[in-house]
Amino acid sequence: MPLLLTGCVSTLRTSPDYTRSIPAIKTIAVMPIDIKVWSLTAGGVKELRDDWSEQANHFVLQALMTNLQSIPGIQVKFINKDWMNSHLNDKWKKNWALYQAVAFSASTHAFANSQYYSQPFSTKIKKFDYTLGAEITAISRDLNADAILFVYGFDHEATLGRKASLWWNVFMGAFTGITMIPLNPSFMSLGLVNASNGNLDWYKTTPPDNEYSFRNPHHIEDIIKWLTRDFLTQK
Repeated sequence: MPLLLTGCVSTLRTSPDYTRSIPAIKTIAVMPIDIKVWSLTAGGVKELRDDWSEQANHFVLQALMTNLQSIPGIQVKFINKDWMNSHLNDKWKKNWALYQAVAFSASTHAFANSQYYSQPFSTKIKKFDYTLGAEITAISRDLNADAILFVYGFDHEATLGRKASLWWNVFMGAFTGITMIPLNPSFMSLGLVNASNGNLDWYKTTPPDNEYSFRNPHHIEDIIKWLTRDFLTQK
């Protein structure tokens, strides 16, 4: 079943220098995709599923290759994780950890309050200025790229017991008027970092308060299409 994302409010944030920076971007290096999928029980216990995560990473990679390769005037290259680990392991780990910290702060503070935008800061909402600093320059030089695209996400898939709990709550709600729906949180974000100054120039997340299944390739296709529909549209 396809997702209905067309009417969702945009979650795109761009830096103050975005429109001035993008004309210089000719090559984008897409970092190894990091998608984790967890199973979630009725009691809220979660377990990381490597097989589901690997499958979701493959779905995201294929969808990105379809949606990013046709940007006029831009060369997009996807960096293999094994190659990164063997050639640029230390730089990669350091920059990935730095990006995660910056992206977490942006997701938490630079959007209006909602499911995972929990602590909005008015200054960050008005002015989206986040940077990884000069650390990104070295690895972008090694990759011969003008910008680095980071892809991150997580999903929680309900077990049969949790699904049964959901339907039981719905059933009881018909009699009591109170329905407790357990959440199976999921999230995905794309972040474009300018190699010349380390600024997070373009950042977009999935719409909050929605649930997706990263095990469903059609959900992934719709998510990536929605996330990339305004990617470098001012180019």
